[in-house]
Amino acid sequence: MAADDEDLEGVEDWEDEPSTLAMTHAAPGALAQQAPAGALSTGATRPRSGLSIDPQQVAAEYQAVVQAKKLQREGGAASDAQAQVDDALVEEKILGSKCAWRGSFLTVDSVDVQLPNGDATVHEVVRHPGAVAIIALDGTGRILLVHQYRTALERVTREIPAGKLDPGEDIEECARRELSEETGYTAGTLRYLIPVATAAGYSDEIIHLFMATDLTPGEQHPDSDEFIAVEWADLKDFINDVLDGKVEDSKTIIAAFICDAIAHRL
Repeated sequence: MAADDEDLEGVEDWEDEPSTLAMTHAAPGALAQQAPAGALSTGATRPRSGLSIDPQQVAAEYQAVVQAKKLQREGGAASDAQAQVDDALVEEKILGSKCAWRGSFLTVDSVDVQLPNGDATVHEVVRHPGAVAIIALDGTGRILLVHQYRTALERVTREIPAGKLDPGEDIEECARRELSEETGYTAGTLRYLIPVATAAGYSDEIIHLFMATDLTPGEQHPDSDEFIAVEWADLKDFINDVLDGKVEDSKTIIAAFICDAIAHRL
């Protein structure tokens, strides 16, 4: 069962706190341990109320509510609207597929399909090995973010830590590896949340979203071609930034809404 309301009492009252920003890349000797909270702050410090949250309790409650809702859906009767939908009427039939382009880890397939009305067409599908992303929370109402240049967008983005799966790699092991590589932190507790189809219209990529708590700092060790800045952001401010359109990365926007839903007790 979900925790009592008082377990998260005051979550919506988190006060602002300057973010912590540290920069490193994988050049020899350039690895830096995460600065303590408050270091390299970008603004004046405002007094906090002393409120702290228990992120492990928050994550556990999220899981309990999700499981309860899943059981409710499975055991309950479908609504009239749901009963009227027959997916078989819109399903396409895969007739064949061939590789049209192959890159270092992405491929593009040309897929022949038969449409529900019997017509034939071709879809181009980007094949992706899959990825993980991590919502990392501390006990003071902050979320761990990374800043990274994205060539496709030609600008630096603000995201939650993430990375692609290696062939045959377990998704939880991948999440722990990527969190450590990109931020230096290791998670005492790691919980699976949801799968996310990032671009279902043209790609089979699935990002597996985790929540990490009970964090221990360490040294970043990104790949040689990764240059990553790490930020601790106040969760309330971060959610406001998403709602103000200041964050554009899809997995990070989803993470913000999950955190906001948790803060409002689902």
